Amino acid sequence: MTAVMSAANEKAVEVFLREEIAYLDIVPLVSACCEAHKADLTAAPSIDDIVHFDAWARDWCDSEEFPLHHELAEVSLQAVCARMEDGMPISGAVSSAAFQTLCAML
Repeated sequence: MTAVMSAANEKAVEVFLREEIAYLDIVPLVSACCEAHKADLTAAPSIDDIVHFDAWARDWCDSEEFPLHHELAEVSLQAVCARMEDGMPISGAVSSAAFQTLCAML
């Protein structure tokens, strides 16, 4: 699982650095990848298994299953609404790309 978590984290950080997600979206993305990997969990992985699962996680993160906008949009919208209700600025709550997606949904 650590190879999957590490690879998914690296991919999620790449997406964050491209400003496609907010910082707080990294953990849910890594969690989604780890959840998808649970069926193939190996208790004592070999080096070959670790390399395989690292590649699997990177491929999964590049696939349509990676919940970039469709699942995170609702979470991001909740974050924006909560910040607005508290009178806080919304900058930093969501990335600019996620905010554009949210605006398109409204």
